[in-house]
Amino acid sequence: MQSITYQICGRNVVIPAGYTHLVTMKCRKDFYHEFDIEPWTFRRRMKEYGIDIAEKGILNIETVLRVYLALGWPPKMCQNGMH
Repeated sequence: MQSITYQICGRNVVIPAGYTHLVTMKCRKDFYHEFDIEPWTFRRRMKEYGIDIAEKGILNIETVLRVYLALGWPPKMCQNGMH
């Protein structure tokens, strides 16, 4: 497994090898489980970071990456054991 690079908001973002599996379209509830976070806390943090997340539906990869850039990579989700 190796790292990958996405371009988002005019800059390159390197996805660490252990977390590349997380970069897919997903629902908000996926983040609740990954970060062990309550929905209201997640919404508050997204508002603090200026990330607009729709009430329903699937989040595109750009939005998913913006969430990870704001909150970091969830250590429990690392596939190669390196945090």
